[in-house]
Amino acid sequence: MVDLNVCLQEVIELLEKRGKSSGVEFIADLQRDLPRVLSDPSQLQQVFVNLAANAIDAHDGKPYGTIRVSTRVNDVSQGVEISIADTGSGMPREILERIFDPFFTTKPVGSGTGLGLSISYNIIKELGGVISVQSEVGKGSEFKIFLPFRSSEELRKSSYDSHGRK
Repeated sequence: MVDLNVCLQEVIELLEKRGKSSGVEFIADLQRDLPRVLSDPSQLQQVFVNLAANAIDAHDGKPYGTIRVSTRVNDVSQGVEISIADTGSGMPREILERIFDPFFTTKPVGSGTGLGLSISYNIIKELGGVISVQSEVGKGSEFKIFLPFRSSEELRKSSYDSHGRK
């Protein structure tokens, strides 16, 4: 079981110095008493580090900015929503359409492989979750992740009876 707030706080602490040197401030808006989720902490940390590092990079050329990291329970969908939103440069539609494609990058040659978001997408999908992005050029981007309280494997098992029938 993973405490998402602790995981996200560790990521913020890891990247906060890099953010400050770029004029970027992290704002943590983490719901208290957030239920733990059945998940892989190291994979989630990889996703969160990637999204937060990209959010810092999105501020290149700007003198300052913010990255808001938030968590909320979604009782209707039975899970937790995580948001990582930045005030960076934002992305046009043609980039958004390819953002999770393997080897797609907007970074200069030698600065990125184009695998971070693709890997993050696949990790969240394997964990039974969903990742999406909204962005507006000049205003920033917001990545939203939904993770169910129960794993996709647990959900599959619970939909069968003791004889393996649906």
